[in-house]
Amino acid sequence: MPPTASTFHTKGSTVGATSNISGEMTQKSVPDRGGRGFGKPPGACAPDTQKRMQASAAKKVATLSEVKKTNPDLLQPSQLKPKIRPDVPKNGDAPVMNLVSSKNFIVANAVETILAAPKKSSDGARDFLSKQDYGKTPKYLNKVKADIDDEKSYIANLMQQQQEEESRKVRPLSEDERQSLIDGLKAKRRP
Repeated sequence: MPPTASTFHTKGSTVGATSNISGEMTQKSVPDRGGRGFGKPPGACAPDTQKRMQASAAKKVATLSEVKKTNPDLLQPSQLKPKIRPDVPKNGDAPVMNLVSSKNFIVANAVETILAAPKKSSDGARDFLSKQDYGKTPKYLNKVKADIDDEKSYIANLMQQQQEEESRKVRPLSEDERQSLIDGLKAKRRP
């Protein structure tokens, strides 16, 4: 075998990082296996001309020309679509021109709205004034108000406790202590 300097089979051994440098190996260090190549050989994916798809005689659809010859009734629509737009005018038809109306549309619309009957309210309309809880605060708002009051009272208790702790630290000075403090400050002030 020619020298290859292969690194495949030396993993996990005490031999150097490469092998077959001098060409002394008699067989391949890694045996050949299918799928270890670089894909199929060129031309392997080409279609086989002998196995191409053949038209099935059982599923054959007749062409349009065959249907016209054998059974032309199949080409007639079973139902016509209704006309939505009017027909296009003929070349010789003259358009209607100079139509003038003496109707005053502004006055006519005003008269129609004045004389129109008022719209009737539906019979299913509810009278909200006759509900049982009309004018009462909803229950969920009462719960929210109670939660807010609880929070306020908790905060007030905390502040009161802090003030009590601070007031314990302070005591009023007796007259003797006050006087001795004033004398000490005066003595410090003098040079």
